[in-house]
Amino acid sequence: MLQVELGVKVPTFFDEVDWDAFFLKLELRDLLDSLTIAYSVANRDGYKQTLRGFVERALREENLQYTTDEECGLHPYIDAAFQQARVSAIASLSEHGHGAALASYQGGMNALVNDDTLTAVRSVFDAAESVFKQEFGVARLGKSEIDKNLAPRLRAYYSDRASDAGGRLIAAFGEWVNGAHSYRHADGAPEPTPPPRELAVAFITAGTAWIRWMTDTNFLQSAST
Repeated sequence: MLQVELGVKVPTFFDEVDWDAFFLKLELRDLLDSLTIAYSVANRDGYKQTLRGFVERALREENLQYTTDEECGLHPYIDAAFQQARVSAIASLSEHGHGAALASYQGGMNALVNDDTLTAVRSVFDAAESVFKQEFGVARLGKSEIDKNLAPRLRAYYSDRASDAGGRLIAAFGEWVNGAHSYRHADGAPEPTPPPRELAVAFITAGTAWIRWMTDTNFLQSAST
Protein backbone atom coordinates (compact mmCIF):
# COMPACT_ATOMS: atom_id res chain seq x y z
CA MET A 1 0.00 0.00 0.00
CA LEU A 2 2.87 2.37 0.73
CA GLN A 3 4.22 1.87 -2.79
CA VAL A 4 0.81 2.57 -4.32
CA GLU A 5 -0.03 5.62 -2.18
CA LEU A 6 3.39 7.25 -2.11
CA GLY A 7 4.78 6.13 -5.45
CA VAL A 8 8.05 5.02 -3.84
CA LYS A 9 9.79 1.65 -3.84
CA VAL A 10 9.74 -0.30 -0.59
CA PRO A 11 13.10 -2.14 -0.29
CA THR A 12 13.26 -5.75 0.80
CA PHE A 13 16.02 -7.89 2.27
CA PHE A 14 15.63 -11.67 2.05
CA ASP A 15 11.91 -11.26 1.32
CA GLU A 16 11.45 -9.02 4.37
CA VAL A 17 10.74 -5.31 4.20
CA ASP A 18 13.88 -3.35 5.04
CA TRP A 19 12.18 -0.67 7.12
CA ASP A 20 15.44 1.03 8.13
CA ALA A 21 16.45 1.54 4.52
CA PHE A 22 12.92 2.59 3.60
CA PHE A 23 12.49 5.32 6.22
CA LEU A 24 16.06 6.65 6.00
CA LYS A 25 15.64 7.42 2.29
CA LEU A 26 12.18 8.99 2.46
CA GLU A 27 11.61 12.68 1.91
CA LEU A 28 9.92 14.38 4.87
CA ARG A 29 6.61 14.66 3.02
CA ASP A 30 6.54 10.93 2.28
CA LEU A 31 7.65 10.06 5.80
CA LEU A 32 4.77 11.98 7.31
CA ASP A 33 2.30 10.51 4.81
CA SER A 34 3.53 6.99 5.57
CA LEU A 35 2.60 7.44 9.23
CA THR A 36 -0.91 8.49 8.24
CA ILE A 37 -1.20 5.47 5.93
CA ALA A 38 -0.03 3.14 8.69
CA TYR A 39 -2.70 4.56 10.97
CA SER A 40 -5.41 4.15 8.32
CA VAL A 41 -4.71 0.41 7.84
CA ALA A 42 -4.38 -0.42 11.54
CA ASN A 43 -7.14 -2.92 12.33
CA ARG A 44 -7.56 -2.27 16.05
CA ASP A 45 -8.59 0.98 17.74
CA GLY A 46 -6.16 0.33 20.58
CA TYR A 47 -3.27 0.02 18.16
CA LYS A 48 -4.38 3.16 16.34
CA GLN A 49 -4.23 5.18 19.54
CA THR A 50 -0.88 3.64 20.49
CA LEU A 51 0.54 4.58 17.10
CA ARG A 52 -0.80 8.11 17.24
CA GLY A 53 0.51 8.54 20.78
CA PHE A 54 3.94 7.31 19.70
CA VAL A 55 4.01 9.72 16.76
CA GLU A 56 3.03 12.66 18.99
CA ARG A 57 5.70 11.73 21.56
CA ALA A 58 8.37 11.39 18.87
CA LEU A 59 7.45 14.78 17.44
CA ARG A 60 7.77 16.43 20.85
CA GLU A 61 11.01 14.67 21.76
CA GLU A 62 12.62 15.63 18.46
CA ASN A 63 11.29 19.21 18.71
CA LEU A 64 9.52 18.91 15.37
CA GLN A 65 6.81 21.49 14.75
CA TYR A 66 4.04 19.10 13.71
CA THR A 67 0.94 17.67 15.33
CA THR A 68 -1.57 14.98 14.39
CA ASP A 69 -5.30 15.17 13.76
CA GLU A 70 -7.91 12.51 14.50
CA GLU A 71 -6.79 10.42 11.51
CA CYS A 72 -3.08 10.81 12.29
CA GLY A 73 -2.66 13.31 9.49
CA LEU A 74 0.31 15.56 10.25
CA HIS A 75 0.10 19.34 10.19
CA PRO A 76 2.45 22.20 11.06
CA TYR A 77 2.31 23.11 14.74
CA ILE A 78 3.44 26.70 15.08
CA ASP A 79 1.80 27.26 18.44
CA ALA A 80 -1.51 26.58 20.15
CA ALA A 81 -3.16 29.70 18.70
CA PHE A 82 -2.12 28.81 15.14
CA GLN A 83 -3.35 25.25 15.61
CA GLN A 84 -6.72 26.35 16.97
CA ALA A 85 -7.20 28.85 14.13
CA ARG A 86 -6.32 26.21 11.53
CA VAL A 87 -8.79 23.70 12.94
CA SER A 88 -11.53 26.33 13.20
CA ALA A 89 -10.99 27.50 9.61
CA ILE A 90 -11.19 23.94 8.29
CA ALA A 91 -14.40 23.30 10.25
CA SER A 92 -15.96 26.56 9.04
CA LEU A 93 -15.09 25.91 5.39
CA SER A 94 -16.57 22.43 5.66
CA GLU A 95 -19.72 23.61 7.42
CA HIS A 96 -20.48 26.33 4.87
CA GLY A 97 -19.87 24.27 1.74
CA HIS A 98 -16.60 25.78 0.52
CA GLY A 99 -15.07 22.57 -0.82
CA ALA A 100 -12.66 24.19 -3.28
CA ALA A 101 -11.44 26.65 -0.66
CA LEU A 102 -10.99 23.82 1.83
CA ALA A 103 -8.82 21.89 -0.63
CA SER A 104 -6.66 24.96 -1.26
CA TYR A 105 -6.34 25.72 2.44
CA GLN A 106 -5.32 22.19 3.33
CA GLY A 107 -2.88 22.23 0.43
CA GLY A 108 -1.32 25.33 1.95
CA MET A 109 -0.95 23.62 5.30
CA ASN A 110 0.68 20.62 3.64
CA ALA A 111 3.09 22.93 1.80
CA LEU A 112 4.04 24.56 5.09
CA VAL A 113 4.89 21.11 6.47
CA ASN A 114 7.49 20.84 3.72
CA ASP A 115 8.72 24.43 4.20
CA ASP A 116 7.38 25.36 0.76
CA THR A 117 6.39 28.80 1.95
CA LEU A 118 5.65 30.14 -1.53
CA THR A 119 3.04 27.46 -2.22
CA ALA A 120 1.68 27.81 1.31
CA VAL A 121 1.06 31.53 0.90
CA ARG A 122 -0.41 31.12 -2.57
CA SER A 123 -2.72 28.31 -1.46
CA VAL A 124 -4.12 30.23 1.50
CA PHE A 125 -4.76 33.20 -0.77
CA ASP A 126 -6.48 30.85 -3.25
CA ALA A 127 -8.69 29.63 -0.40
CA ALA A 128 -9.65 33.19 0.56
CA GLU A 129 -10.27 34.07 -3.09
CA SER A 130 -12.45 31.00 -3.56
CA VAL A 131 -14.62 31.96 -0.58
CA PHE A 132 -14.91 35.55 -1.79
CA LYS A 133 -15.81 34.51 -5.34
CA GLN A 134 -18.44 32.07 -4.09
CA GLU A 135 -19.98 34.65 -1.77
CA PHE A 136 -20.07 37.54 -4.24
CA GLY A 137 -20.12 35.91 -7.68
CA VAL A 138 -17.06 37.80 -8.92
CA ALA A 139 -14.15 36.62 -11.04
CA ARG A 140 -11.28 37.51 -8.73
CA LEU A 141 -10.29 38.81 -5.31
CA GLY A 142 -8.66 42.22 -5.38
CA LYS A 143 -8.80 45.39 -3.33
CA SER A 144 -11.26 47.00 -5.74
CA GLU A 145 -13.56 43.96 -5.50
CA ILE A 146 -13.43 44.20 -1.72
CA ASP A 147 -14.32 47.90 -1.81
CA LYS A 148 -17.13 47.32 -4.30
CA ASN A 149 -18.73 44.21 -2.80
CA LEU A 150 -17.77 43.65 0.82
CA ALA A 151 -17.70 47.21 2.14
CA PRO A 152 -21.28 48.16 1.14
CA ARG A 153 -22.68 44.96 2.64
CA LEU A 154 -20.88 45.66 5.90
CA ARG A 155 -22.15 49.26 6.04
CA ALA A 156 -25.71 48.04 5.45
CA TYR A 157 -25.48 45.54 8.30
CA TYR A 158 -23.49 47.36 10.98
CA SER A 159 -23.85 50.80 12.50
CA ASP A 160 -21.93 53.18 14.73
CA ARG A 161 -18.60 51.87 16.01
CA ALA A 162 -19.06 48.39 14.57
CA SER A 163 -19.33 49.91 11.10
CA ASP A 164 -16.18 51.98 11.65
CA ALA A 165 -14.21 49.06 13.08
CA GLY A 166 -15.44 46.73 10.34
CA GLY A 167 -14.47 49.25 7.69
CA ARG A 168 -10.94 49.36 9.05
CA LEU A 169 -10.80 45.56 9.01
CA ILE A 170 -11.84 45.61 5.37
CA ALA A 171 -9.10 48.11 4.58
CA ALA A 172 -6.58 45.77 6.21
CA PHE A 173 -8.03 42.87 4.21
CA GLY A 174 -7.36 44.85 1.03
CA GLU A 175 -3.74 45.35 2.02
CA TRP A 176 -3.40 41.63 2.77
CA VAL A 177 -4.69 40.88 -0.71
CA ASN A 178 -2.21 43.33 -2.24
CA GLY A 179 0.58 41.59 -0.35
CA ALA A 180 -0.59 38.21 -1.63
CA HIS A 181 -0.42 39.37 -5.22
CA SER A 182 3.31 39.95 -4.73
CA TYR A 183 3.72 36.18 -4.52
CA ARG A 184 1.37 35.15 -7.31
CA HIS A 185 2.82 33.80 -10.55
CA ALA A 186 2.76 36.14 -13.52
CA ASP A 187 3.16 34.90 -17.09
CA GLY A 188 6.64 35.61 -18.42
CA ALA A 189 7.94 36.74 -15.04
CA PRO A 190 10.44 34.81 -12.91
CA GLU A 191 9.16 33.06 -9.82
CA PRO A 192 9.34 35.33 -6.75
CA THR A 193 11.70 34.44 -3.94
CA PRO A 194 9.76 32.38 -1.37
CA PRO A 195 8.82 34.38 1.72
CA PRO A 196 10.78 33.70 4.92
CA ARG A 197 9.01 31.17 7.12
CA GLU A 198 8.15 33.68 9.84
CA LEU A 199 6.58 36.02 7.26
CA ALA A 200 4.68 33.12 5.68
CA VAL A 201 3.33 32.08 9.09
CA ALA A 202 2.19 35.65 9.81
CA PHE A 203 0.62 35.91 6.37
CA ILE A 204 -1.17 32.58 6.71
CA THR A 205 -2.38 33.49 10.20
CA ALA A 206 -3.96 36.67 8.85
CA GLY A 207 -5.41 34.83 5.86
CA THR A 208 -6.95 32.25 8.16
CA ALA A 209 -8.65 35.05 10.08
CA TRP A 210 -10.10 36.54 6.87
CA ILE A 211 -11.36 33.13 5.79
CA ARG A 212 -13.03 32.59 9.16
CA TRP A 213 -14.54 36.06 9.06
CA MET A 214 -16.02 35.61 5.58
CA THR A 215 -17.43 32.15 6.29
CA ASP A 216 -18.80 32.91 9.76
CA THR A 217 -19.94 36.51 9.39
CA ASN A 218 -23.68 36.98 9.94
CA PHE A 219 -24.09 39.82 7.46
CA LEU A 220 -22.69 37.68 4.63
CA GLN A 221 -24.87 34.71 5.50
CA SER A 222 -28.02 36.79 5.94
CA ALA A 223 -27.51 38.59 2.64
CA SER A 224 -27.05 35.35 0.72
CA THR A 225 -30.20 33.66 2.05
